[in-house]
Amino acid sequence: MCQKLMMLNKLQLLKNLFVCAGVMVATSASAGIPEESSAPVIHLGGVSAYPGFSVIEKSNNNLFRSDVNKQSSLITVVSPSLDLNATRGANVYSLTYRADVARYAQSSADNYTDQSVFGAALMTFSSRSLVDFKPEFRAGHDDRGSTFGPGTADPNTWKNAGFSGAYTYGSKESIAKFVMDVSYNEVNYQNNRALTAGYDKTLKYLAGSFNLRMSPKTLAFVKLDNLDIGYKDPTSPFSGKEQHLLLGLTWKATAQTNGTFKIGQLQKSFNHTYKTFSGDSWEGTVRWSPRKSAYIEWLSGRKPGESTGIGSFVLSTSNALDFGYNLSARTRLHLNVAELTEEFSTVARIDKTPSYGLKAEYRLRSWLLGQAEYTHSAKTSRNFTGTTPDFTNDIFLLSIRTEI
Repeated sequence: MCQKLMMLNKLQLLKNLFVCAGVMVATSASAGIPEESSAPVIHLGGVSAYPGFSVIEKSNNNLFRSDVNKQSSLITVVSPSLDLNATRGANVYSLTYRADVARYAQSSADNYTDQSVFGAALMTFSSRSLVDFKPEFRAGHDDRGSTFGPGTADPNTWKNAGFSGAYTYGSKESIAKFVMDVSYNEVNYQNNRALTAGYDKTLKYLAGSFNLRMSPKTLAFVKLDNLDIGYKDPTSPFSGKEQHLLLGLTWKATAQTNGTFKIGQLQKSFNHTYKTFSGDSWEGTVRWSPRKSAYIEWLSGRKPGESTGIGSFVLSTSNALDFGYNLSARTRLHLNVAELTEEFSTVARIDKTPSYGLKAEYRLRSWLLGQAEYTHSAKTSRNFTGTTPDFTNDIFLLSIRTEI
């Protein structure tokens, strides 16, 4: 009976998506909505202020990503924001505030209010030399079931303060260009301290890349980076370093085909307890547009992630295809399929999560976007002992948001 009900709900979600897509298509044929050239803006002296918002109405039939403890809920997420931009000569400055306020109709323990403040200063010293500095502060949470650690009665909340910066020497037209990236983040969890005290950490990142222009539309590069992961618990076995040596290529072969792909060697070492791991790592995006109204985009990557207590770390391999089609200047449809494979080092567990989704977008104004989306995912775990982590998840959402 439960399986039959879940199937009916799934069919109803698909029906709702296509009904919304049909309304968007029909509306796009009319000229009743006036076009505006830019988002609403308030000018305050030399500062431009862009107020924004996003509203999401979502149905999630498996909040905790568990078929053993399955809970569904309707979710409303309201996200007001404010962007401040200013230009001083060749330098550009910005400050962004955003809040995400979510309310769960059937699971109030999962309500949250996340907040973030991002700054940016793009300082140009010459045609060949510039610095991009970005401080940030975020107060957020981990959805229950989104990490590999033990379950809790309410979501784990955290604060993250830090910055990122990049120094570039070389212009867009230069044959050779050097880029140095640096970042620092400090993550401190705020609740459920019996568990989350072991999650507090600092992240220090340093990278350098050398870019060589092979042709007007082809750029080759080599990148070396180092991430220092320091857990604040001195007994934690997870503190250590991640290093990548990557060779890459960015190209625009024709007006229809472009992409960026980098591949190389990953080394993850630990300060104690666990052995060093070495293996392949890559990240890439390839986009093919057989016609102006359609495109196919492939995204692929392999990178390590934190295990939160299961094994020493998780090696994640992802592949995704996105098919986009423009029905009109205002309306776009998407079909996407993806698979995520998570391999747990030092234990035999391997998780696979295939997914697919449908999305319809309608641009009500040049700065205002409406969306209807349905996503299905199904996770299976191999060589797992204990309560099975296998689950299926269906999410349907309607949203509207502003864009600058």
